[in-house]
Amino acid sequence: MARMPGPRKLSGPDFVPRLVDNQHPARYKPKGTNMKRSDRIRRVLNHALKPEKLDIIDESSRHAGHSGAREGGETHYRIEVVSAEFIDKTRVARERTIHALLADEFADGLHALSIKARTPDESG
Repeated sequence: MARMPGPRKLSGPDFVPRLVDNQHPARYKPKGTNMKRSDRIRRVLNHALKPEKLDIIDESSRHAGHSGAREGGETHYRIEVVSAEFIDKTRVARERTIHALLADEFADGLHALSIKARTPDESG
């Protein structure tokens, strides 16, 4: 008899949340507004991670003429975030969490994201 797999692990250092469409913070963008990408990123990450610190830097001008760059910028960002949500998560799981939260932005033209994700204890 074949053994049935056990329940899926819903926590641990490599767990990445999967959001249902109507739960995704990016869906809270009011219709008819033209929010800057950095403001949308801030809104999503603040909602999901409750960070103690969040810096979002648009580095698009440094990549002008490179693949993925477009006129007007908003394609290349650096994010530094400190959140208790990262406790007991690996670096890879932290980055996967952020990428999952920003999936709509990647689908809408975000090309590159540099991430420094730390816990409050790691931030010194």
